[in-house]
Order: sequence, then C-alpha cells, then structure tokens
Amino acid sequence: MEDYAVERIDALEAFYTKFESAMTHVPTHQELLPITPPELEDDERAVRVSYGFEPSPEEILNRLLPTYVEAIIFNMLLEASASEHNARRRAMKAATDNAEELIKSPHGPGQPRQAGRDNNRHHRDRRWRRSPGGVLMRPTSENQIASNHDGANNE
Repeated sequence: MEDYAVERIDALEAFYTKFESAMTHVPTHQELLPITPPELEDDERAVRVSYGFEPSPEEILNRLLPTYVEAIIFNMLLEASASEHNARRRAMKAATDNAEELIKSPHGPGQPRQAGRDNNRHHRDRRWRRSPGGVLMRPTSENQIASNHDGANNE
C-alpha cells in the first residue's frame, strides 16, 4: 500500500485459482489497485447527491483502502485453498476407486498377470515347497532339497 501511495508502483495485480464448482477451477487475474469505479447507467449519472464527510474523504479512504485490499487478498487465498482441497479430494477418490478395482480383479492386488505363470513354473520344480500358510517357498539347504525330492510337502 505504501509503495502505491508514493507511486513506486502503478498497479497491483493478483493471479489465483478461483473455485467455481467441484469440477471447475479457473485461473483468474484481478487488478487490486487502482480501484476502478463501477460503470454507471445513464439514469444513475443524472442523479447526483452531495454528502458531507467527517473525517475528510481522504482520511476515510486511507483507513478503508488497506482493509479493502486485505479482504480481497484473503478472499483470493480462500478461493485458492478451496480449489486445492477439492483437487486433492478428487485425486484421493480416484486413487481409492483404482485400489478397489485392483482388489476386485481376478489376479489379486499387486499381482501382474505373469505372476500366476511364474508360480506354476516353480510349483513344478520339486525343490520348491508350500508352507503351512500356502506360501510358495524355496528350500535353503541341501537337506530340505533332498526331503522335497522324497515327496514331502509337495502338492
């Protein structure tokens, strides 16, 4: 505000993401300073009313202008925060939907289609055995390999 008052800057502009709906976030540009008065209709221009101000109009403007700019910037931050929150929510929803789809798939979660073929190849190899929990395990010593060749723990 001070830089604008001493004319070090000519204008103050801001860019932010405006939240319009759950599916729409719009990049937005807004000029904060100088403040441009709204366009008046022809019939509104004809009516002029004079008001007396206390304190002076300059003093009122000097008090209100910083508050006005702060309120506009706060609104921009809220809009951007709502846009970001919604984008994160949508991303998490998509990730949850994809995870549920993987869980329901016939190949199981995290298993590519080739996994079943690899397990069948190891199942035919007599050195591999299944644990009591059904997990396919490779023997770690020659004794286990020998016992697996005798037919123990093989399906």
